[in-house]
Amino acid sequence: MKKLLCSVACAFLFTSPAWAVIDANRTISRVGVQNTNSTAYVQFTVAPSGGCNYDILYVSLTTDAGRANYALLLTAQANRSTIKRVDYSVSSGTCTINLIEI
Repeated sequence: MKKLLCSVACAFLFTSPAWAVIDANRTISRVGVQNTNSTAYVQFTVAPSGGCNYDILYVSLTTDAGRANYALLLTAQANRSTIKRVDYSVSSGTCTINLIEI
């Protein structure tokens, strides 16, 4: 029984569940693309509140939704618009954008 409890406790401590975060009123400082894995990234002038690695949020370019999010990021950057809302999931410090409003 002690081994089972220890195993459950260790599994709980070493897993990294994803959680959702919402940030508001962000200004883009840079946008880029990583060609090796078809992923775009964005960095804001204020660090994301979700504790993202390197303060970067990622967008997959392999889906229509991801490409639409990337288009919105480029539009906001070109127009110097504020991102009104950005929703993203955090898993092991990697932040992936799910929703963007400008």
